[in-house]
Amino acid sequence: MKRFREEPFIMEEGIEMMIRKAVPQDLDALIALIVRRMAWMDEQGIEQWNTGDYLGIYPPAYFLLRITSGELFVAWDGQLCGMAALLEQDERWQDGLPAYYVHHLAADPRCPGTGAALLRFAEEKALQKGHGVVRLDAQRGNEALNAWYARQGYRYVGLMREGSYEGILREKRLIRNTSC
Repeated sequence: MKRFREEPFIMEEGIEMMIRKAVPQDLDALIALIVRRMAWMDEQGIEQWNTGDYLGIYPPAYFLLRITSGELFVAWDGQLCGMAALLEQDERWQDGLPAYYVHHLAADPRCPGTGAALLRFAEEKALQKGHGVVRLDAQRGNEALNAWYARQGYRYVGLMREGSYEGILREKRLIRNTSC
């Protein structure tokens, strides 16, 4: 597994990107990214954040709280390419296993590979923290996203419901690489 730090790294051939903690000055760009991603979902016929009141449920003040608590990370390559929140608790999972829970994973469609890089970053951060698993959920019925998560190594572990949202719970068990 490639080691990531909050410093530039090479994502693909010749594409350099930085993943770092978000700062309050990133808030407008984060909201714009979410709006662009929802427009892309509409164009692709995908039903996820774009079919509910996503920015009503998660308004800018919510993201500012995640930023000030140090839980929101951003990927940059001269512009905002993606974001993800890394939480240490999630009510959807009741087993108490130390884990990172990925929420609000979003990548700009103009920045291919960003989503996978953010997941790898979350996995590395989890290992550094001593967590042996990264968990997330995806909307049930979003076959493309669930297939993508499966290709990233996130296995199906169950279903959940929160209001009208039905999600598929997924996790990836991590193995610490002890070789040099």
